[in-house]
Parts: sequence; structure tokens; C-alpha cells
Amino acid sequence: MHKYNQSPRDRIQDSIPPLTLPPISKGGHGLPWPQEAPPLVTQAAILHVSELSVYRLVFLDSAHVFHQALYQGGGATLESRVRPALRNLAFLASVLTDRAQPPPAREVVKAAIEAFLTVVLAAAGGREFGRADYGTVAEDFASLKRLFSSFVVPDEVVEREATQAEGVVALMAMSTEKLIDEFLGRCAPAPSTAHDEVAQLPRTVPPTTRRWSRSDANTLLHVLCHRDDETVLEESL
Repeated sequence: MHKYNQSPRDRIQDSIPPLTLPPISKGGHGLPWPQEAPPLVTQAAILHVSELSVYRLVFLDSAHVFHQALYQGGGATLESRVRPALRNLAFLASVLTDRAQPPPAREVVKAAIEAFLTVVLAAAGGREFGRADYGTVAEDFASLKRLFSSFVVPDEVVEREATQAEGVVALMAMSTEKLIDEFLGRCAPAPSTAHDEVAQLPRTVPPTTRRWSRSDANTLLHVLCHRDDETVLEESL
């Protein structure tokens, strides 16, 4: 099953890497003991548990404010914008901040951004966006980014994750014709002749990089699939 058509539970399982611990050897009294220092083992375990827990919190426990509500019904309407998700994440941030837990807070930033992009690019529920909706979506993402400033996460981490997402959201501002040209340019072989239009069409769905990206052909395809524009339908016929 394609990653972006999976259920939230399957996406969690695919997104969390297996926990890799250092090799085990026999220590004193015949007990198993890591060859590396115990703090490294602890750090790896904390990171793994943080990732798993946060993805559950965002993709499952917070589905009612992301996948089941955000922009539901098509278009970036005022009734279905990001404010409920912000309130939900703000509560989670307050818990993490009070307990000074940087690892899970960092994972919340990553998971929240991925959940936001997945809603915009791959969610069902009649979600379609025109170029005019770009301003609303970009404003909502800016609000999400500002919320991250209350997390116990370094600014450079937030900026790195947000910059990648902002490039993806910016695709929504492009014309449908430009999106189609970029998509074909990234996945179609060069035409054999100047008039060979069929050769310009991709014959298979482009492989995914497993990350939403401005330069990813699969991401461009998802923007086109959710574009509220008759041009997309005309070009697909």
C-alpha cells in the first residue's frame, strides 16, 4: 500500500525505525551488558519511545483536529482552519515544557508538520484547494510555526523542519500549468521527437522519497490531485 494512502496506525509503524541497541556481551556474574556505555543505550531507547509516543499522540489521539477536521469538505474555510489543532498541540507543549522533555518535544514538531502536510496533500474528505487558498494555508502553517517557539526545542531545529514544509506549501501558489510542467519534467523521459507529446507523459507513478519535498515528483503529483482546477481534469483526459 502506498505510504500516503495508509491508515494512521500503519503510517506510525512505517515511520518509526526499529530500535537498534549496541551489541550485548556477558558482564559480571554472567549478566548481559552493552559493549558501549549505558548512557548511549538509554539515549537510543528514549528517542525511540519518544518517536512512537508522539506519532500516536499526533496521528491517532489528535486525529480529530487534523485528519478528521482540518480543511474538511474542501477549501480553506474559516470553520475548518488550524486553530483547534493549535489548542491541542499547545496543551501537549505545556506538559512537555513543564517536565523539560526536549526529545519528545522535538518529535512533536516533526510529527505535527508531517500531519499538517498530509492533510493538505493526501487526506480524503473532499479536500481540494485552489491557488486562492494558498494564503490561508500558509497563514495557518505560520501560526503552527509560531506555536513551536513555546516548545523546549532549539530554534534551528524548528527552522530546519519548517523551511522544508514551507517549500511544499509554496507549491499551492503555483499555477496548474506550471505544476504540470514541473511534474512532467521530473518524471517523464525526454521526447523522441519535437512532436511526440505522448512520450512526455509519465507512464508510472513516480517513486516516493518518503518525505514531502518541494523537489519530489510524488509531492507535485499530490498537489495536482488536490487542485480545484478544471485544467487538471483536462490534462488527464
